[in-house]
Amino acid sequence: MGNWKIWMDTGRTFTDCMSVDPKGKISRVKVLSSGRLRGKIIQCTDHGKYEIKENWGVHEDLFTDYNFQLVQNTSKICNVLSFDPRNSILKLSGNITDDLTGNEFEIYAEEEAAVLAARMVTRTRLADELPEIDRHVFSSKRAGKSGGDEGMRPLLITTRGFRDTDPDGTQQNDLQCNFNIKQTYSYFDRVIELDERIDMQGKVLVELTESRINTLLREIFGFTPGLVIVALMNSNKNPLHEKIIRNVLKTAGVKCIYASYMVK
Repeated sequence: MGNWKIWMDTGRTFTDCMSVDPKGKISRVKVLSSGRLRGKIIQCTDHGKYEIKENWGVHEDLFTDYNFQLVQNTSKICNVLSFDPRNSILKLSGNITDDLTGNEFEIYAEEEAAVLAARMVTRTRLADELPEIDRHVFSSKRAGKSGGDEGMRPLLITTRGFRDTDPDGTQQNDLQCNFNIKQTYSYFDRVIELDERIDMQGKVLVELTESRINTLLREIFGFTPGLVIVALMNSNKNPLHEKIIRNVLKTAGVKCIYASYMVK
């Protein structure tokens, strides 16, 4: 079992985190660069229990002992006792008598955004130590096309015709991206399509020629990606083209390359 690999990029508003766990599973979260998660109280379901609206992307109870604070009333602070992600129920400490319905809130643990994001992707509670992480793959802060809020995203290499429309570019301000609008950022900084194809039986229909590989290399080294993900059509049936690309990129000096045939 290897270590976790985590890429982190902090912008003025958001911090992007992408991880690969020791089994090769890729995860991603996006948090406020203040090191906080934001949500909205829908209703009180029981004493100290509140149904909330959030878009945190976690599936476990990770936030015990986090601070709770209303956005519009920073003097009201208590602690999170538990979080039920399946039903979006937040249980709070203290004797809260005010009606919190409709209030926007934040939870935080006085840790930097990068640590919060790392806890979320590794599913590490506040009382526990983070797992072993290959810190040499952490990216440095860089400014994106919107002044740093875009975050670090990898390069995707895929079969021609499989480029998805990039929905990014509408990160409205304030609270919207954090609880009441489904996040629509792209997972990839750039997508390169290759003229190659393998059918469902693993037969090569369009060969990955040397000239196509050279064209790929010219495109890649125009911007030097920190992370490359290779996902070609039907590579689960025949990973030949993915293996060729991975070996070529490794030889060319790209250090972080993950191909879909590697993920079991």
